[in-house]
Amino acid sequence: MGVPAVVTGANAGPGSWDDDLEDIQSHYLDSGGEFVVGALGGFILAMGALRPIEPGVAELKRMRVHPTWQGRGFGRLILDHLEQRAIALGFHTLLLDTTPHQHAAIGLYRTRGFTQTGTGIVANQPSLFFQKQVAK
Repeated sequence: MGVPAVVTGANAGPGSWDDDLEDIQSHYLDSGGEFVVGALGGFILAMGALRPIEPGVAELKRMRVHPTWQGRGFGRLILDHLEQRAIALGFHTLLLDTTPHQHAAIGLYRTRGFTQTGTGIVANQPSLFFQKQVAK
């Protein structure tokens, strides 16, 4: 069962880029990654994922906080958890992308030590690419 996307201004609409949400097990867990959900009373308020890209390198994906719950530290908790899991799983580098208008997310990533490495298009949206070394 997939996890419904929360519309926050970065929704590219339906497309193959959402296939991972239809099968979280094979896209994240079976490959040695992680998928976490923050819930309160059965309501999903935050989520994030870690997907291996190559040996030692993982990508942060699906970082979302429901708009009602933004600004309360849930994104930071998910990010910090995923970073610690990445280290425990043997990754030394984390990659991620976000859209330029996701100002809160960009601020979070920068305060957590991510540096911008470039720009491009992801799921038909202009995107910023970030990277962080988490272990040597």
